[in-house]
Amino acid sequence: MSDKPVLKKSLFGGFRKKDVIDYIEKLQSENVSFKRELENRAESSDDSQALRAELDALRADYDSLKKDYTELADKKSGTVVQDAVNYSESLVDAARESAAGILAKANEAVAGACAGIREAKSGVQSAKNNIDNQLDSVQSDLDSLAKKLAACLPESEGE
Repeated sequence: MSDKPVLKKSLFGGFRKKDVIDYIEKLQSENVSFKRELENRAESSDDSQALRAELDALRADYDSLKKDYTELADKKSGTVVQDAVNYSESLVDAARESAAGILAKANEAVAGACAGIREAKSGVQSAKNNIDNQLDSVQSDLDSLAKKLAACLPESEGE
């Protein structure tokens, strides 16, 4: 977007139609690629939501296991129960580690998607600003040509 378009002036004022059409098509093509990039980044955001859902399911499993083992410990006594409690605690610890890993991956995916969206938004804003500046320049040129043409008309009418 940093290269300025070459819009050559035509013989009777204005710009060559083909140059203007080519430039507009180039801008439309860039706009389509920005939209595709935004859609791809939105899909990666959906992946992080799936990871969060999996994390929630693991947490629910953890709570269920903890409840089951607590009830078992309340009903029974002895070493068998203590072994079961120890085993359940090891399962809980493993589930916590797994959940922490999933949460970290989800946070990374969300952060990456957000950064990509901000980057794409910045690119789209930059393109918009560039187009606005070019339109202002074209409008200024048209206004200037209109004034010059208006200045020439009274001279032509007198002849």
